[in-house]
Amino acid sequence: MFKKYCCLIFCLWCMVSIPVHAEIVKISEITILKQQLNNLNENDLVIFDIDEVVIQPVDHIFHPHNKKELHKYYSDIQNRVSPAHMNKLLSIVNTQQQFKLVDSKIIDILNTLHKLSIPTIALTHSGTGKFGIIDDVTDWRIAQLHAFNVSFKHLNSYKDQVYNNLTGKHGSAQFKSGILFTGHVNKGNVLSEFLETNNLHPKKIIFIDDKLSNLQSVENALYSHNIEFYGLEYTAVIDQKHTNIDPQVIQQQFLILEQELKWTQDIELVTRSNR
Repeated sequence: MFKKYCCLIFCLWCMVSIPVHAEIVKISEITILKQQLNNLNENDLVIFDIDEVVIQPVDHIFHPHNKKELHKYYSDIQNRVSPAHMNKLLSIVNTQQQFKLVDSKIIDILNTLHKLSIPTIALTHSGTGKFGIIDDVTDWRIAQLHAFNVSFKHLNSYKDQVYNNLTGKHGSAQFKSGILFTGHVNKGNVLSEFLETNNLHPKKIIFIDDKLSNLQSVENALYSHNIEFYGLEYTAVIDQKHTNIDPQVIQQQFLILEQELKWTQDIELVTRSNR
């Protein structure tokens, strides 16, 4: 009898101790995600990063390949201006630079998720509240996506919320119009708070992000929630053919930014120089 009792306890312990499935894989085509949609239902949750997943900047200096060069220009300016003026310049760049969809097929995928009633949200490292000339970063980002006919508001039934206990470098984390803004707080921590606050227990979460560190952050956070996790490291942007930037164009862009408080597109400067 005692042996049977011990065996039962051991089996129960094994059932509790076995971790749920979790994996992260690289994908370069968004259609790979579309192929998985029929395996999902209303008990699951799909999450999209925004930058370099849904949209990306057009100008070459903002491409991931040129991250070090961009940091050099920003650091040079930051050493000469006040923090408030630096934020103003950054906000001018954010609002005046051009963006494009990483892949137009994302629209079809979001529509399919809606038709299948699969809860879907966005999770972005973006700040919240006022920043430079931007009155509210969340409203600006929502409008930015709307310009591409992208909206996450109708893809779920979750209410807008602010998480004052999670405050980062650029505001408190909050959920608004279907988008979870971290305010530069760890993505895993913010998603965990979102799930707990809303008492959500999805069976499976699929998260698509271009940065492995973000996927690992969410994966680690979901261990305690007993949720299957499938992370998709989306490399479409980083895999794009690398175009060498023209130093003269970049220098002119940042000179105009400082002197005229204006961001000038690559194509505009190239057109001027060819006249």
